[in-house]
Amino acid sequence: MRLLALAVPFAALTLAGCSRNATVPTPRAERPPRSVPAPVAVALPSPDTVHDGGMDFDVEPVPGPDVVGLAHDHRSRVDHLARSAELRGVGDLEGALTECRRAAFDAPGDEDALRQTATLARLTGKLDLAIESLSRLGRVRSEDPLPLIQEARLLVAKHDDEGALEVAQEALLRDDQSAEAYHLQGQVYLHRRQIKDAIQAFLTAVDLDPNHGYAMNNLGFAYLLANENDKAVDMLARASELLPQVAYVANNLGVALERVGKVDEAKLAYARATSLSPKYVKAQLNARRLRNVASASDPLPEMDE
Repeated sequence: MRLLALAVPFAALTLAGCSRNATVPTPRAERPPRSVPAPVAVALPSPDTVHDGGMDFDVEPVPGPDVVGLAHDHRSRVDHLARSAELRGVGDLEGALTECRRAAFDAPGDEDALRQTATLARLTGKLDLAIESLSRLGRVRSEDPLPLIQEARLLVAKHDDEGALEVAQEALLRDDQSAEAYHLQGQVYLHRRQIKDAIQAFLTAVDLDPNHGYAMNNLGFAYLLANENDKAVDMLARASELLPQVAYVANNLGVALERVGKVDEAKLAYARATSLSPKYVKAQLNARRLRNVASASDPLPEMDE
């Protein structure tokens, strides 16, 4: 029987959206402070009128343009975060974001204001604002890796590989057991087609968190790119068990099964992917292609990557 390995295109695969590194993480180069403002010529409201979300009133702002906080007058005392919650409750995300940014202007170190600004900016499609808010939150919470993890995810989504690696590396300096930081590094290496580095990063992520289904999917994806098809089948089968509702994981498993000649099992995987996501074009094409194969010995048509 003619092997099907080389006939399955890389384009049929899907990378999870948006690692044990062989080296110990090194500090990222010191970058200029990112937009932590000085409240020039503006009197801050008294603490009893400002929503206290763990704000450190002793944080000294660094001069520079403020792209997070939104300047406004203080003729009336307003709890901007309370107003934001009300607006979000009625579906006005833009208005809620405006109020959060006003709170961030009044109190540049207010964790709640920064966290909610990041969330609302992401929900309204303002990724740069979300990234900047998380960057500032990461400086306020100087030992917490979570804001950096969240920032790195958005940088990966923007395909800012350099920025994502830099921020993920800093997260590992804060917590060298962060599976998600390694996973994010692996995603960047996949974008760059640094397959060996990606495999090592994903292996570490899975080792640190054996239930990280997305890291397993991406490790299987990397194995397929490296033509290590048996390993890909094993890893994608585990990912499919952990993420039975994710169509692209089922599709990737189908590709791996097809690569090792298990055509009937591949058909089932593609069928599951199309059932989970009826508009999933890659899975539809894969399923249709296998239905058109009269026998396992017939060659598959050539397809572009």
